[in-house]
Amino acid sequence: MSAVLPSASTNVVRGGNAAVAAGLELATIWGCVTRNADCKPRLWFNANDFEIFHGSGQTLDQLSLFIRITRLPALVVPLPISVPGIIRTQIQMGTGTSVPSVAVGTDGSLERVDGMLRVVQGGTVGTDQIQLEYSLDGGAIWTLFRLGTGTSYTIPRVGHALSFAPGTLVEDEEILSWTSSAPTPADADITTAREYLSAQGEQSRSWYLIRELEEETDIARLSTELEIYDTVSKRPLQAWASIRRAYDRSGYKAQLSQVRNRMTGGPEITFAQGDPSDTITRSSGSFLTDGFEDGDWIVVSGASAGGNNGGWLVLSVTAAELALEASGQLVAGTDTSGVSIVGYPSLEFAQTPDTLTRSRGSWLDEGFATGMQIVISGSGSNDGTYTATNVTNDTITVPDGSFAPSEGSSWGVSVTATVLYTLDAAAMDDEFAPTLGRYKLELSYGHLWNDSPTYDGARIRYPVALADMCRSYISDVADTTWEEGRPGSLSRAEEGWKLIDNDGQPFEYDERIYRRALPAAFTCARTGENTGTDAYIARALTRAGGSDALTQSHAARVTNLARTIVQRKTKALTGALFVTGRPDSQGRQFLRPQALSKIEGAVNGELGRQLLGTTRRGEGPRASEVLWTAARNDDFSVQNPVLNGRLRLRVLKAIVTVNTAVEVT
Repeated sequence: MSAVLPSASTNVVRGGNAAVAAGLELATIWGCVTRNADCKPRLWFNANDFEIFHGSGQTLDQLSLFIRITRLPALVVPLPISVPGIIRTQIQMGTGTSVPSVAVGTDGSLERVDGMLRVVQGGTVGTDQIQLEYSLDGGAIWTLFRLGTGTSYTIPRVGHALSFAPGTLVEDEEILSWTSSAPTPADADITTAREYLSAQGEQSRSWYLIRELEEETDIARLSTELEIYDTVSKRPLQAWASIRRAYDRSGYKAQLSQVRNRMTGGPEITFAQGDPSDTITRSSGSFLTDGFEDGDWIVVSGASAGGNNGGWLVLSVTAAELALEASGQLVAGTDTSGVSIVGYPSLEFAQTPDTLTRSRGSWLDEGFATGMQIVISGSGSNDGTYTATNVTNDTITVPDGSFAPSEGSSWGVSVTATVLYTLDAAAMDDEFAPTLGRYKLELSYGHLWNDSPTYDGARIRYPVALADMCRSYISDVADTTWEEGRPGSLSRAEEGWKLIDNDGQPFEYDERIYRRALPAAFTCARTGENTGTDAYIARALTRAGGSDALTQSHAARVTNLARTIVQRKTKALTGALFVTGRPDSQGRQFLRPQALSKIEGAVNGELGRQLLGTTRRGEGPRASEVLWTAARNDDFSVQNPVLNGRLRLRVLKAIVTVNTAVEVT
């Protein structure tokens, strides 16, 4: 693509330089890349240069957005792809005879999108000059492309390949929609990257992990690496991550794909009776190439013998032949033309145990999970709502007595499952409760929209964690990211975050409405109470939990800054000579009071300048009180004496809620 991606320029940096100077230093973005995934952190000022070296995808896009918003460079930790992204669902539509489909490339899906495809100029695939347009955000932004006489097209930067079987496409029809997931790194690579990060000179004191976590065990490695980096490298830090959920208007939604395959080429078709299977044979072309699979449900039409038209279950497929479950039911004969055969995945309802089994595809990939309420419609005798007691790739199990046995085509049968935000947030509260007590980690719930710098302006859903991290770099280290007065709304032009759809309706989790994420200590977003549809960070919370002062992320950042100042000032004393007093009765020697006062004066002087003064844009202090006290009982008679100290910090407090009583006289 020819798009010019953002670059950081030091002469246009806004308030973010205050965050850098104040101890956050460089933002460190951890994410999967397709090239040079060596786990070695590198500093990037320009996203175009990053793409040349590391390739496209989710990491490029989020780095570009960070640079665009903050006008700052970032360290990027390039992680190998461990679990490639997939196409989760696809729904084929349209009245044309060409069957469109989407698949992932060599590196898998590189971004989580809500894709749509429609025909601008139709015709015969491979013959006419066909034009189409795709959307990566559910239809908000469309990108035109010319298929011409080709049969495939690869969408730039996302790793999605569109294919078109022989046939026709009808103008102005929507013909395909799909959803996808993004790649996931391996825990072991995070360890390797942390070792590289510890060894290098660049100061990294905030991490942002491009990975949506699904369960508490997912963050065990991240938490371990945070502690090692802090204690071993002596670099206090904070990390942002998000928990995985995919949303539509009603919550988290899983959906059965609607896919089909059509016989191409118009071959001669021979119907034959057999034992144990009747067969359908073609004179040319290949059922395998056309995408038919064992277990498909096929629909035959246009056969001269009416008994051969209808639906049949396929037991096995070869290039030339379909072997059916039926035996002795076809009318033997040959049709030289006019026969249409369309194949769909089959669905089978069974009793005791009551199960819904599919011939291909994956319930798990499509988002179904044990405990969900499964809604079935269009099945004839099994429509209704059922609780899934177990879900595997090919089978959903429900309580016995739920289903009437039947089988048939998946086409026209809708299977969905929805978890409401209220239930979902409660489940996440239970799942991630063990992470409480870790003030270095901030987990976000939900997403915000923004215009993608890399996907032709598509409105991509980004984790709230990214918006919060960006804002922490355009504000001072002591500022809350959720202050309404300044900088205020996330939706202002400089940032561009949104929480509503094109019609002004809620489309993402809104804490103002649901009020579930903050009690669970998740950073989240909300719309304003009296400010229309503007988006705000509801509050930025660490996993400290309870009434701990470090629950507030800005307090954790100030604490890390204070620790950094103390570490730097005291480390500078290494090798310095100080006068000790006479040995006591046990032979111990202690620093004289004058020496301790000199050390404390140097440390507290710097703490006072950076935390208690008015050094940041004339806005006042970063803390209410700060005092470092050196220990008086450290024994300096030993070979390698250690100076211990205690830091007392009282952070600034923020107004969380305002209540006003009204008295009318």
